[in-house]
Amino acid sequence: MYPDLLEIFGITLHGVMFERILWGAGSLLMLWGVLSSILIFLQGRRGEAVIQGVIVTPLLIWLFHAFLGTFAPDYVLTFRDPVVLHTYAFCILVGIVFGILSGMSFAPYRGIDRTWYAKLCLWFVLIGFVGARAIHVLVDAPFYMASCFEPATVGLTAPDCLRVFRVSEGGLTFYGGVIAGFAVLIIGVLQLKKRRPRFSFLTLTDLLAMSLAVTHGFGRIGCLAAGCCWGAVTQSGFGIHYDHGSFAYNELVKDPRLAPLLLETHHTPAMHPTQIYEACAEFLIFAILFFIGYRQNKRLAGRLLNDTADGAKRAREASDADDKKASDKDRHDVRPVRPGRMTAIWFIGYGFCRFVVEMMRDDTERGYFFQKKIAFLNRLLNVDPDHVTVLTTSQGIAIFMVCFGMVCLALSRRREL
Repeated sequence: MYPDLLEIFGITLHGVMFERILWGAGSLLMLWGVLSSILIFLQGRRGEAVIQGVIVTPLLIWLFHAFLGTFAPDYVLTFRDPVVLHTYAFCILVGIVFGILSGMSFAPYRGIDRTWYAKLCLWFVLIGFVGARAIHVLVDAPFYMASCFEPATVGLTAPDCLRVFRVSEGGLTFYGGVIAGFAVLIIGVLQLKKRRPRFSFLTLTDLLAMSLAVTHGFGRIGCLAAGCCWGAVTQSGFGIHYDHGSFAYNELVKDPRLAPLLLETHHTPAMHPTQIYEACAEFLIFAILFFIGYRQNKRLAGRLLNDTADGAKRAREASDADDKKASDKDRHDVRPVRPGRMTAIWFIGYGFCRFVVEMMRDDTERGYFFQKKIAFLNRLLNVDPDHVTVLTTSQGIAIFMVCFGMVCLALSRRREL
């Protein structure tokens, strides 16, 4: 496993106390899941309650048994080697927390329960993680096959058939997670449709778009720390170097043109920090979505207030003329709140960003619809003239994202919260 290039938050976790906290926290989480299943069952959602209960109850028993075992005098550590929480994992965890909290804060204004939204996001994380890994393994299948059956061809001294599961070495494909997440989204929408037949799936995707933007932004910072998803060699002032032992170094040292320089300097030439480009774009998109969502929340809250007798009473009793004028303006703001606009902005904005950033990416094993070198764009981007500019698989997906965003924008004009 390669160390992080920017091991800022790396924390080594090991020992009885660590495992006691780990199993104890897991037990409490699963206990909450069991109690939630009982509550759901009492509310009449028996199918959902049974499925959730079947999943969390065995986990509760196993985790609690492991927790009690840590108090035994002859307890043997489960993790023989220290568990390191690397910067990459830390950034992803921070992104997930920010993503869930941002969506939860907006959910009640759109008639969505905060707890339900948090649970849906956790399912997104779990299923999305599996999907992101599965697509990566599928794309890089020759490498993992060679690791198992022809280890010498990939620099291994012995077969390693379990390398598929070694996520710590990198290998999570973003669009794989998005594809897997769509399955969770469909299930979530169907659940909401049962309770509210007129519920629009765009209402839910607006919240998820905002959560996804900030989560992915932090995730890309983690990519920089881990040294994956690197950019092309450049002479621009924005370039960064990767040290000996990094993914980029081990890849570029195979290039006969660059190998002498790398062996002499022990680091790569300056390369585009494409991870930071994407992170900045996602944070900007998140800020835009948060502002739009906040404005929508004010209009939705104002309408709810106007529907109550208390709101009407406060309006009549307003004594300050200026305050009353501002209050009247807010109360008579009847502009429609269109679900789907936030979704469209994320798909279009990130799709465009991903297409451009992909022009500056140079990590290998990327699929291509076809390969085209566009000289003037390579000069503009300050990369090798022989760099393949278009059309990677990711760029094709980016085009699809932009088109899908246009569809969401068109659908949003026909709907109103």
